[in-house]
Amino acid sequence: MNDTLPPLARELGFERGMRCWFRDLPDDVRKALNPEAAGMEELAAPSAGIEGALIFVDSRETLNTELGAFHELLDSNGFVWVAYGEELSESNVLDAASPCDMVHAGSVTLAGRRAIKLAHRPGH
Repeated sequence: MNDTLPPLARELGFERGMRCWFRDLPDDVRKALNPEAAGMEELAAPSAGIEGALIFVDSRETLNTELGAFHELLDSNGFVWVAYGEELSESNVLDAASPCDMVHAGSVTLAGRRAIKLAHRPGH
């Protein structure tokens, strides 16, 4: 039930029981997301069947490496939130997502950064 989820988890679309992966979460975001209390299955490393991910990146190289490495591990209905630093732009994130056949599905401000939600292109 989503009504028992922490507000940040609910806002980002995470649900109880989801297989999730997180990269470089700041402590305040981890505390607000509270994956354990929310009943999410937090993966230690990316693996097949990821239903939701949240990654923090500061460089184009890291962005390209991370999306390239795990986008195929996302469930067909899965999503990834990319929170990016000042050196990156929305265009950089969307350019990195394009070869992965992922599209823009939302945006928020998170821990002082912009974050873009990416999902597989319909029919992927």
